[in-house]
Amino acid sequence: MAARPDAAVTRNPDGAVPNTPDAPPMIADNACGVASDQGDLGMLSGTAGSQTQSSTTAQRVSFVEAVSPLTAAQATPDVVHVELWDGYGAFTGTAAHAGTFTIAGDETDYDTCGVCVLMLADVTNNTPTKLLLATSGTVTITAVGTATGQTTEATVTNASFVEISQQNNDWQPVVGSNCPSPIAHVELSGTL
Repeated sequence: MAARPDAAVTRNPDGAVPNTPDAPPMIADNACGVASDQGDLGMLSGTAGSQTQSSTTAQRVSFVEAVSPLTAAQATPDVVHVELWDGYGAFTGTAAHAGTFTIAGDETDYDTCGVCVLMLADVTNNTPTKLLLATSGTVTITAVGTATGQTTEATVTNASFVEISQQNNDWQPVVGSNCPSPIAHVELSGTL
C-alpha cells in the first residue's frame, strides 16, 4: 500500500513553544491508488462542463469535478467527478435537474446511471489510472449548468466505490478489486 503525508502539528506540553511540525501521519492508499477512507472532503471549487451526448440528440451530459484535497499537491492527483446524463437512470424521460438522488439501481452501473459519481485515480494528462464508481450514498444536485457562465453544483454523502473497467463495450466491476474509498461528504461547484 502506498501512503502519503497529511499536514500535522504538535503542541509543546508546557505551551511555551508555538506549534511545530512533527512527523506527518500517513494516509493509506488502497490498491486503486485512492485513500482507503476519504472522510469529509469539504467544499471544493472545480470545473464544470456540458455537451450534447451525440450529434443526433439534444440530450446533454453535464459534469462537475474537483481535485481531492488529499492529493492536490501530488503530480497525479485523484479527482471527484459527478456526471449527469439526460434520459438515463434517475433522469429517464427528462433532463438532468436539481433534486436529491439515492445511488442505487441504475445509478450503480456506469452504462445506465443518470447520476454517476466517480473517483478518477492518479490522473495524468486528463487520464486516470483507475476508475471507481459509487455504489451507495446520496447526491443532492442544486444546479445544472448547460451554458457558459452557469454553475453546476452537487453534494455527495456517504458514498462507497467499486473499481470498474470497460469490457466488450460494457462497464463492469473489476473482479477481486477492493477499493471502497468511502467519502462521508463533499460539495462540488464549478462554472462553465
